[in-house]
Amino acid sequence: MGANGKLKIGMYWASSCGGCDISLLEIGPRLLDLIAIADVVFWPCAADFKYKDVAAYPDGYIDACFYNGGVRNSEQEEVARLLHRSFEKQGIAIHTGTKAENIKVGKNSVTLDLVKGDQRQGLEVETVIVAIGVVANLDGALSPKVKLDLDRGFLKVDENYQTNVKGIYAAGDIIGPPWLAHVAMFRAVNAVNGMFGHGRPHHEKNAPGCTYCQPQIASIGLTEQAAKEKGVAYKIGRFPFIAAGKAVAAADSEGFVKVLADPATGEILGAHIIGAEATELISEYSLAMTLEATVDEIHATIHPHPTLGEAVMEAAAAATGEAIHI
Repeated sequence: MGANGKLKIGMYWASSCGGCDISLLEIGPRLLDLIAIADVVFWPCAADFKYKDVAAYPDGYIDACFYNGGVRNSEQEEVARLLHRSFEKQGIAIHTGTKAENIKVGKNSVTLDLVKGDQRQGLEVETVIVAIGVVANLDGALSPKVKLDLDRGFLKVDENYQTNVKGIYAAGDIIGPPWLAHVAMFRAVNAVNGMFGHGRPHHEKNAPGCTYCQPQIASIGLTEQAAKEKGVAYKIGRFPFIAAGKAVAAADSEGFVKVLADPATGEILGAHIIGAEATELISEYSLAMTLEATVDEIHATIHPHPTLGEAVMEAAAAATGEAIHI
């Protein structure tokens, strides 16, 4: 137990993905139900994994991210910095770029050393969880005589979701990332269309990603970094929740809405939200991107007041220099 009497749990890089196998190593019997965690100590694996999705907050739900030495939502740097600060304010100890060595399992606890460079710090926790990797769950799905083409362990499919074997289709987590339930459902519906010809199947183009930590995070489309790497011109609209009446009234004004738009046409290229109900608010930008809507059209749409959704509209207005409430 920690000094404040709360449970401490050590996490060595974990990934939470429904519908596929998570390679989970339990160190002795010291594996607890993740629903009841009150105070979390965790650190990332030092190895260079591409996907690192672990998160936590002290009120009992685990779901945060580590990537390239920092806590972050997939790629958005501003969101990552704010999330890191917020976690620390909540009393979460974050150790990035740190190895876990000399792990010893006792009857009631686990001891280990946190090693970063030349520094070594001892730590005792009640539980250590090691979860590394996500693989397609194909065990027993087909006869061993059926040989399906794989790409890094995931099934390869064509534009109709058909594998290399005629008549065998695949959808969801088993065909690769992003491993998201809403993407899996989208793929499944389109795979059925591909099977029976009830319309032209689609593959996800812009899929919103949500991180259910506190504060919430949601994003879709390009980040600034990705836009720069691809040479895509963009302009930015940003609106903080501290300027949104409902967020202030609800005493939950941490965070912001950020949108990237084409400077010539105003078409929305990406959006990133951190704050209250971010995972609900992202759907407006998701629909807008599907319809190829512009920030001007978002701004021209009347949003009820007071709502958190106003921040989505205000960020769009800010992209063209027309935000008047900040």
